[in-house]
Amino acid sequence: METKEIIAEIQSKTQFVISMTVFFLAVLQNFYKTLGSDAKASDMFLKYSLVVVFYLFFYLIFEWRKNEVNFAWLNKIRISIIAGIGFLALQILTIATSVNNNSDVSWPIITLYVVSLWGSFILPIVLMLGMSLGLVIEECRKLKA
Repeated sequence: METKEIIAEIQSKTQFVISMTVFFLAVLQNFYKTLGSDAKASDMFLKYSLVVVFYLFFYLIFEWRKNEVNFAWLNKIRISIIAGIGFLALQILTIATSVNNNSDVSWPIITLYVVSLWGSFILPIVLMLGMSLGLVIEECRKLKA
């Protein structure tokens, strides 16, 4: 796969993740409202909004410096974005499972949900830091040469 193709794939997948994250905000808020917890719905909405902000910051940084990121880092970013899509899918799946389940939600479902939530919070931060670190390393290599 060529560099331009990977950049285009990262751009489209990042746009998809941002769209799905905004969509998931509404799903998450409605989920907590159906449980009768308006305060928890508002709290989760505000916290999960940070995920959208982090992905937007990553997207801005990526668009600004995309031509300077080397091929190896582009592949790592692409795989991380795919992992972000997986985290979102797990969250939607666990909420759908718990809403349709009439009895108590089992601990594996809760564990999957918590892991996917933490992954969604941490992944865009890691992407931003990793890409920034990669750019700094590339600049240092250029200065030494």
